[in-house]
Amino acid sequence: ITETITLNGPGQELVTVDGQQVSRIFDAAAPDVDVTILGMTLAGGQTTADNLAGRGGAIRSQYAGTVLIDQSTISGNSTMGDRADGGAIYAGGDVVVMNSTISGNSTNNLDSEGGAIAAEGSVSITDSTFSGNSTDGGGSDGGAVYAAGELVVLGSLFSGNSTGTPTTSRGGAIFSDDDATVAGSTFVGNSTGGSNSDGGAIFGDLNTTLTIVDSTFSGNFTSRFGAQGGAVHTRGSLAVENSTLSGNNSVSHGGAIAPEGTTEIATSTI
Repeated sequence: ITETITLNGPGQELVTVDGQQVSRIFDAAAPDVDVTILGMTLAGGQTTADNLAGRGGAIRSQYAGTVLIDQSTISGNSTMGDRADGGAIYAGGDVVVMNSTISGNSTNNLDSEGGAIAAEGSVSITDSTFSGNSTDGGGSDGGAVYAAGELVVLGSLFSGNSTGTPTTSRGGAIFSDDDATVAGSTFVGNSTGGSNSDGGAIFGDLNTTLTIVDSTFSGNFTSRFGAQGGAVHTRGSLAVENSTLSGNNSVSHGGAIAPEGTTEIATSTI
């Protein structure tokens, strides 16, 4: 893809573009290209190369542009190389997901961030489901989403996403490296599997101000030594309001929350 494009299908149940585990599906290889996927399913995309060549099992957008997914399903895509970020989508710019299902995508080697999505820019997710996405290599943060820029999650479900072993793969559902807002959303059964792999559902790094409002976190966990924050671990500041965190677990510090920075909790149940 060398210019801005909208791929408009008749419905995610009617049209599937399948890479059959032999290639990436779409590659936006020119600067400032926007790609919109509407009303279709992308499945079975796979890459085997390391580094940039292997990023984005279904979609790779190499430069600053926006990848927009709306009323679509992105499932069963993967990367197999080292430092091959974005099991389904890698974006050098921004990613927007609306009214969509992102499931069963994965990265499968070292330092490969974002089992479903890895974005160098912002990530916006609205009314969508992320389930069963994973990273499975040391140093591979963000079982579902790795966001280097600002993150917004509204009215969405994150279920059963995970980072694997052996070590330091943080954020079972989300790794955020910038300000993040989660509102009206549910995180259930997300986990990290490695030692020192903090944040069973969400990990916020030093630059993150994480705000959680009107949301539920249940059954999230970290499972190995030194992995803090069964639901949430933040190195920056944290605010929780009108939310419930229940049944989360950590073998280290903070069964629900392990904050390192300023923390404010109001009208919430933990």
